[in-house]
Amino acid sequence: MTDTPSAELVSRYRRQDEAAAEELFRRYADRLTALAQSRLSRALARRVDAEDVVQSAYRSFFLRARSGRIRLCASGDLWRFLVRITLRKVCRSARRHRADRRSVDREHAAEEAEAIALSREPTPAEAAALLDELRGVLAPLDATHRRVAELRLRGQEVEEIAAAVRRSPRTVRRVLAAFGEELERRLRGTPPPVEEGLLSYGDVVLLKQLGQGGMGKVYRATWRGSPVPVAVKLLRKPLRGDKTAATRFRREAAVLARLRHPGIVAVHGVGLLPDGGHFLVMDLVDGCDLSRVPPSSVAAALRWVAEAAEAIAYAHGMGVVHCDLKPSNLLLGGDGHVRVSDFGLARSAAGDAAPRGGTAGFMAPEQLDPRGPITPRTDVHGLGAVLRALLPERPAAVEALCRRCLAPDPAARFATAAELASALRRAARADVS
Repeated sequence: MTDTPSAELVSRYRRQDEAAAEELFRRYADRLTALAQSRLSRALARRVDAEDVVQSAYRSFFLRARSGRIRLCASGDLWRFLVRITLRKVCRSARRHRADRRSVDREHAAEEAEAIALSREPTPAEAAALLDELRGVLAPLDATHRRVAELRLRGQEVEEIAAAVRRSPRTVRRVLAAFGEELERRLRGTPPPVEEGLLSYGDVVLLKQLGQGGMGKVYRATWRGSPVPVAVKLLRKPLRGDKTAATRFRREAAVLARLRHPGIVAVHGVGLLPDGGHFLVMDLVDGCDLSRVPPSSVAAALRWVAEAAEAIAYAHGMGVVHCDLKPSNLLLGGDGHVRVSDFGLARSAAGDAAPRGGTAGFMAPEQLDPRGPITPRTDVHGLGAVLRALLPERPAAVEALCRRCLAPDPAARFATAAELASALRRAARADVS
């Protein structure tokens, strides 16, 4: 049975084949034991038996397998699943022994949790994965807290760190406690509680990476069990612990749930990754964004921006201002039509407490003013900046349109995106090229 796929062995075990169970145990037990031993500090290794941990992990696995709660899709799935169970058992054993030895000092407990994760040299693959997790934990920290964590990772003692950052040892221990707990959670792969209505990562199948930006990566995917293609946008790992980034992701899903227009990329749902990060499932647009394709003529550029303006006019009618219009957020499909994407910075046209933001070179002056009113004319400015970017050399008539859109005073711009779209259509028909 040595070459039998793990999925088949699990299936045989469900049919009461004990030989399959023995093979599943033999196949991974030694590697799992070595893994458990490597995650224990020397002090904990004297009290926690790695072989007992692995036995307990297998008991949990066999119980789940017998009840049909395990589904294997790829050859490495079983190993990853067993690793996850084993590491959870290691952490639970460590916490139990810490509690037996001392019931106080949450700070020391966190330091020991840190020691479990960092007590030995990782393999190159583990080092890369650990680096991703560390970046994710460090990203949302302010400068002082990040410095505390970095100095601890370099092996400095609490008193040395306190002197370096000019904080009390008590403050340093508190920061390290929070850091250790979050790192431990990530290494265990324990996600935060799943909220009602969120999709599961198992609902989609990623096929190919299509692109990436500052916030995330976009993949071609399908719904599991369906050939219908979709696009999946994953929040970047270093940002998954950043509450601001997660809020922006969720905001985009909430905004797009209200917008149904052929010129706007629809979002079908928001989901939670195993490590607690978020992903969006969206319409797949076969094509590329306008930052990567030059217009074939002035008229073509005018039509593209007119289509985007018509979609934005619809969004304004629904009370939404995009606030981040730029060529990379306008997608040109295989049918030659433009669709607007990325509403992560969108705000209510009536004003709300959403964080301000945008992209340099495309932001209206009022977006840079904390008190500047964000209105539909803010997006008119963004559309004018897009047209300017698509046509570095512009005929006089197009230059006049751009200048009106980009006027510093919002009152001097086109009053609505619909009015701008009509002007762009007229210019395209006039064949100003």
